[in-house]
Amino acid sequence: MTHMLNTFTVLVPDNENYYIRHLGGCADDIDDQNLLEELLAFCIQEAQDGIGHRVQGVRSLEKPGVDYNAFVGAIDWLNYKLLEPLLPRGIHLANSACIEQTNAYPGNFYLQQNLLKNSDPKMKRLFCWYFAEEIEHQKVAFGVFEHLHGSYFLRVMGAFLVIPLFFVINTGGTLYFLWQDKRLSRSSTRQDC
Repeated sequence: MTHMLNTFTVLVPDNENYYIRHLGGCADDIDDQNLLEELLAFCIQEAQDGIGHRVQGVRSLEKPGVDYNAFVGAIDWLNYKLLEPLLPRGIHLANSACIEQTNAYPGNFYLQQNLLKNSDPKMKRLFCWYFAEEIEHQKVAFGVFEHLHGSYFLRVMGAFLVIPLFFVINTGGTLYFLWQDKRLSRSSTRQDC
């Protein structure tokens, strides 16, 4: 579980910037005052969340000497250098809504099952806040997408892009961190899964 959360931690800051670029970049096109206020609050919270993960989460990885830069660099290249420039705005909005929805699933699970009860108190606070925020933000991201596009086809395209990448990236990150920690081949690791 620690390395699953480590994967989230190193990916969150760039993900938050992606949401702010694409969802926040639509603020001038939104004529619904309530949705606009929710979007602006969303962008502020996402920026704070990215800072929280960078300051608390990523620094906690630096202490034990975990090398996360190669993993983050590869994901950044794939997501933000290769794919992002190729995709139109509607797909970015659909992707953002889908990512927020996809992040809300583990958020609900972790919080409902109280899986963080034995975690370091600082990390527990960070992730409880993060997961609660993801549950809340799924509504805002979807609201912006619906308001500006609302295309079912784009929703499906977003899901086809996001869901496989989400699981491949998060599984790959977890395995990468387990390998670095020399726990990948341990029988206790397989039992914990």
